[in-house]
Amino acid sequence: MNDFLTNQELEPTPEEFVRQKFLRILHFEYQYHKDCIKREVTIFYGCQELKDSNGKPVRADIVVYNSKRACLAKDQGNIFFIIECKAPNITEGYNQLVSYIYNTSASGGVWFSSSDTEDKINYYRRISEPNNQLIPWIGLPKIWRNMGCTRTYR
Repeated sequence: MNDFLTNQELEPTPEEFVRQKFLRILHFEYQYHKDCIKREVTIFYGCQELKDSNGKPVRADIVVYNSKRACLAKDQGNIFFIIECKAPNITEGYNQLVSYIYNTSASGGVWFSSSDTEDKINYYRRISEPNNQLIPWIGLPKIWRNMGCTRTYR
C-alpha cells in the first residue's frame, strides 16, 4: 500500500486503509490540496510532545492546515481541522479527537471509520460562546467555501 499524499510505502493495516480512503475523500470530494494535508502529525501541549500511557508520542491521523506554509512547518497554530480514523468496527476515539482539537488551533474535526459495506462519520465544530465545547456539525466545507470564494459551474 502506498500513501496517497507522498507515495511512500506503508504497512497495510485496517486503520491505514481507512485513513487512505479519507485522504482521497478530502482531495477529490472536498478539493483540499495535498500540500495542505499531513498524516500522522505529532500533537504538542505547549512545547512538549503529548505522550500516551506507554510514553509514545500522540499523533493525529490526518491534519488539514490553513496553508501550504503551515503544513510544511507543521504549525499547530494554523490547523483548520483534524480527522481521527478508526479501523472497521472500532467505535471509540471521540475523546482522542477532542484532545487533539483542544491542544491545537483546529476549528473542528471528523471521526471516521469505514468498512467494505459502510462508512461511519461524525463531524464536530469547536465553539467558544457561550462556553468552550465541540458540537455536532453538518459536514466539512469544500475548499472554495473555506477560502471565501464561490464556485462557478459552466
